[in-house]
Amino acid sequence: MKSRPIFIKTALYILSACLISIFFLTAFRTHETSAPASDVIPLPIIMYHGVFNDPSRSGDYVVTPRLLEDDLTYLKNRGYSTVTMAELINYVHTGSPLPEKPVMITFDDGMYSTWYYATPIFKKLGMTGVISIVGSYTDEYTASGDVNLNYSYLRWEDLKQVLEDGIFELQNHSYSFHSYDSKRRGSTIADGETFEEYAQLFTEDTMKLQNAFSVNLGYVPNTYTYPYGAMTTGTADLLREMGFSASLSCNAGVNAITANPRCLFGLKRNNRPAHISTERFFSSLGI
Repeated sequence: MKSRPIFIKTALYILSACLISIFFLTAFRTHETSAPASDVIPLPIIMYHGVFNDPSRSGDYVVTPRLLEDDLTYLKNRGYSTVTMAELINYVHTGSPLPEKPVMITFDDGMYSTWYYATPIFKKLGMTGVISIVGSYTDEYTASGDVNLNYSYLRWEDLKQVLEDGIFELQNHSYSFHSYDSKRRGSTIADGETFEEYAQLFTEDTMKLQNAFSVNLGYVPNTYTYPYGAMTTGTADLLREMGFSASLSCNAGVNAITANPRCLFGLKRNNRPAHISTERFFSSLGI
């Protein structure tokens, strides 16, 4: 009979300990939870490539500085605020706030003229953007020292200035997978290639540029931008293994951003051709 009070006290002690543990575990999970699970934020991403001052060069992948400024002014007047990949990733993973109407502006390939003409426009409007570079192009023009607004690409010394300016975020657009021929289309698996062979080549190419970023800039991109938007089933898993938090595709549409980190892979982007007016282009996206 005397053992019963001891048993009851022990049981109560264990129960109390369990309740305290549950409390702290619940509190911890609540603290580390990312974006609210019920929230879905629409995010349009606009994709540009070349920016040249010569209107005769305008086309599907080239716009003039004037058209770029018209586009950005249009977005700003409608209450949109630009975000970077880092801000987007932080929202999904940690719940860091995003602006009420976010939009992302991206530039592929890393052409020198794009940075030259876009920088004063973004600075004037107080906006930010994302530039994804091709490593082999950067190495080529770094070695030659060639700087020409008509054709050259950003060198490592230019990219250092890009980071210092703080207007554009830099991302990985492959080291040398930026090709589209009968052998391989962008980041896709080649005919007759096993997935293991592909995985090794893709990883080596991607990490070659990641390492070059680290050595030359002390900076490591968090996002992979698929060359031509071309990818293979399983590529996203390889990117996660390499430490990437997101990837950018060339599929059109508006993204639905949630608390699920998987929504960050294969993000949709809308190519901006020069032959459509600013109003017509953005109206087609519901902006």
